[in-house]
Amino acid sequence: MHRLDEPHVQAGEVRLELTPSRPTLLLIYLGYRGEWVSREALAALFWPNSPEEEARHNLRVVQHRAKALPWAEGLEVERERVRLLMDTDTAHFRQALGQAHWEHAVRLHRQPFLQGFPLQDAPTLEDWAAIERESLLEA
Repeated sequence: MHRLDEPHVQAGEVRLELTPSRPTLLLIYLGYRGEWVSREALAALFWPNSPEEEARHNLRVVQHRAKALPWAEGLEVERERVRLLMDTDTAHFRQALGQAHWEHAVRLHRQPFLQGFPLQDAPTLEDWAAIERESLLEA
């Protein structure tokens, strides 16, 4: 998954552009985290102003829709947590920095993290993306 460029997924020779939707945003977030995230945390992040039961229902619907995306094969769903295992440019970027491969890191960071990608009127996601964008730029 590429988020330090025009947001897209590279599946072999095929480039799939990421279209703004809640399922896509869920996978973007999970792919960035690369670890298990509680359903409770995801519901609060995506629907912070909704009652907990409604937010968890919305999350189930979005997860179901996300599973149908052609690039969601690494999505793992358990009763209380979710994760997406996939190769990402942000992970490669951080790895290049950690190994002092500066030229490679610069090549990977083509534009700021998710710059210009609509976050579906989700203020908490916008806040998260802004913090991560700043962190990656500082790195």
